Parts: sequence; C-alpha cells; structure tokens
Amino acid sequence: MLDFSRAIKKLSQRIDRKELPQPDVLIPSCVHPLVFPPSYKLSKKYNAKLIYEVRDLWPLSLVELANIPSLHPIVLWFKWIERRAYRQADAVVSLLPNAIEHMVPLGLDKRNFHYIPNGINREEWEAPSAPLPAEHQVVFKRLQGLDKVIVVYAGAHGAPNALDQILDLSKLNQNKNKRYHFVLIGDGIEKEKLMKRAKEEAMTFVTFLPKISKQQVITALKLADVCFIGLRNVPAFRFGISPNKLGDYLMASKPIIYAINAGNDPVREAGAGISVEPYNTEELEDALHRFCAMTKAERNAMGMNGRRYALENLEWEILGRRYAEICRSK
Repeated sequence: MLDFSRAIKKLSQRIDRKELPQPDVLIPSCVHPLVFPPSYKLSKKYNAKLIYEVRDLWPLSLVELANIPSLHPIVLWFKWIERRAYRQADAVVSLLPNAIEHMVPLGLDKRNFHYIPNGINREEWEAPSAPLPAEHQVVFKRLQGLDKVIVVYAGAHGAPNALDQILDLSKLNQNKNKRYHFVLIGDGIEKEKLMKRAKEEAMTFVTFLPKISKQQVITALKLADVCFIGLRNVPAFRFGISPNKLGDYLMASKPIIYAINAGNDPVREAGAGISVEPYNTEELEDALHRFCAMTKAERNAMGMNGRRYALENLEWEILGRRYAEICRSK
C-alpha cells in the first residue's frame, strides 16, 4: 500500500517531463485508502477534478471483517484519510448502493455520491466458447447422464465465500440420494480444508474442480442448471455488495441461489433466483428442492430475467456513460 502511494506521488514528475499528459480528472480507486492523499495533491497541482472511487469501506472492513480493534493506530489513520476523502473529493463513486448512509455522517455531501456497480462485458459473452479441460467435461457429462440438477459455483474458495455451508447440507437427509449436485470450480486458501471435509464425510453431492480461465468459466456456467453465490453473514455488507461473479451468473441466463445477507439483493430485484439466509441449511435445502421441482423451461425463464437485468443495468457501455457524465459535470 505504501509503495503504491509513493508511485502516485512520482506521477507528477512524469507529467512535468511531458511523458504523460496533464490530467483533467483523477480517479483514485479505493482498494486501500492510501491512494487518496497523493491523488489529492496531484489534483490541486493540476487543477484536475478528483473522483474518489470506493470499492471497499476502509477501515470498516478491517474492523468488521478482520476483527481489528477500532482504536488500532492503522484503523485511526485510515479513518482520518477516509473523512478527508469524503470532504475533499469532487465526487464519490461507490460500488455499494447504500454506502451513502456510512459516508454522509463522516462528512460527505450527499449530492456528491454516485452508485455505479461492477458491470459485465457483453463482448465476452458473444465471443466463441472456450472448450473446458477434459477433467471438467467428464464431470459435467457424468452428472447430465445421472439427470442431476447441476449447481455451479465458480470463483475463489476463501473464508468470505462461505462455501462450507454447502457441505452442511450433508446433515440433512443423510441416507437419501440428492437430486442436485454442486460443482465448485476455482482455488483458494479454504479449498483443501473443504475437500478434506467432503472426503471424510463421504459426501456424494459435491465435486471440486480446478481453476479455469474466464472464457472457460463462461462455458461452464452455460452447462449449469443453477448458480450459487454466498458470503459470510457480517454487518459490513449492510451497505450493499457488488460481486463480479454475480454479473457472470446473470449473463449466463441461469437461476441463482443468493445466500447473502446484504443491503441489496439484485437477484430478488431481477426475479432471477431464490434468496436464502446464509448458513440456514434448511432454507438452502428448500431452495434446492424448489429448483429440482421446476421444469427446465421454468428455470430458463428465471435465468432470462437475470440476463435482461444485467443488460439493462450492468452492461459496461451503460455504466461507462454514467461514469463519463460524472467526469464531465462541474
């Protein structure tokens, strides 16, 4: 973080040497808050508009997700930067729709707040399909032959992704052959532990597959019957979320199980699936049974609701025009 902020400071040298054009707009994107102070200095030097893009709420994420004490020196330092940013930026763009509720008490003029979520690249979905690795093809073909409802998760296997709640389904109807089957594609620090548990408990309704490219993920999602997304049940999500994989699920025209407790619910808004409480095993099992009871046409109709929602609200060209208008406005 410190190294990146130092690199921002050095940009002025390259601008002064004419290696880079003088900026009209600066957009420090808040993967971490240390981007703001040097960006603010650049904006003043070049009389450039400053748009602070908030992807995560720092230091709230440290406190509520990582359990760092609220009076830790780093938390206090980041809080000081955060307050400065909300007051000094010409505009604040956030991926979180309800972040304004957090920002206004810290000094943001609500007129300067703009919500722009993560989006989808339509061209990626219009490109030719990329073939899956042989291992993945074998799994999908076998499950199709068994007439299983294939539930796909594609993404990181980390603690925030709450994939262990899927394994909790083994506690229900233990001796019954399930009509659904989860295919979990990806990698992450929790994957080995998840695989070990699934093996020890002899789970037959879940298969783990290696990480694949983005274009291959698109191919895999098209083979799914249902897609799954989950997150840990933590207070920080009350301001909303904008996961990239949700846009992919919507574009795949597949119904979605949304196991997230957040300040927004695009799946319910779009009529694109079923929302359940995270770690409520009975609700998750019920949602799965409901999908299994549906005809393929009924699931497809729900999936198409999601694709329409994505094209109307998340397409890059649409979001880009909104962002450009913020850049152009005084």
